[in-house]
Amino acid sequence: MPRGDEPGIDALYSTPPQAFVRARNALAARLRGKGRAREAAEIARLRRPSVALWLVNRLAATDPAGVRRLIEAADRLRRAHLREPRQIPEAVTQYRGALDHLMQRANGILADADVRPSPAVLRRAHATLSAASADRQRQPQLRQGRLTEELEPGGFDVLGGTPARHLRLVRQDPPRDDTPSPPRRRLP
Repeated sequence: MPRGDEPGIDALYSTPPQAFVRARNALAARLRGKGRAREAAEIARLRRPSVALWLVNRLAATDPAGVRRLIEAADRLRRAHLREPRQIPEAVTQYRGALDHLMQRANGILADADVRPSPAVLRRAHATLSAASADRQRQPQLRQGRLTEELEPGGFDVLGGTPARHLRLVRQDPPRDDTPSPPRRRLP
């Protein structure tokens, strides 16, 4: 992920996916023109973000306080699970509230960009917000609106309010009974 202080980098992460490649190439050319070939090469390697990823990065840019609340709620939920079990219900409520707030804002961002909000895009944005807020290494990227890939939740955030319809069900086989079964009769 490029770290430069070039103002164009923030604008690039805010660029809608359909215009991303053009903006990326223009920024890389501008950096090469300034003699910053290494940074230009890093920029040129960036892939166009999915709508869900762009949406999460836009949320960070347009509602930094909401993203900060989500990260703080995720940290509170983690602490509650580890040390303060009686605080879990309140922590879950705060976490869900922060996540719901951002998802409501997401609908507005999509409408402003004239992008129809599909359930799949919203589910993937929800999953990425949830996973990034729970991952201490991803939290800075989320705060800056510079995530470069969609994420899937894992661990405690499943307990913290990912709606059940967004979870993948894992089939478990029934426990095996090792007692021999009676022999089968052959029909004539």
